[in-house]
Amino acid sequence: MTWSYPIIHNGLVYVVDVRNGLYILAYTGPHAREVARLRFLEGNSTLGDAARLDRCAC
Repeated sequence: MTWSYPIIHNGLVYVVDVRNGLYILAYTGPHAREVARLRFLEGNSTLGDAARLDRCAC
């Protein structure tokens, strides 16, 4: 069970698991190039690239 929203920093995804701790993941699925270009995206606020992504949601 994850403890918080994932954070993307410099293309890596950081997730905290309640039982096992911190996971640092390199996403390789669909749209991996877009994820790799993200400098900072945090799911709890509009910090970092969130504002840019919101403008692009056309």
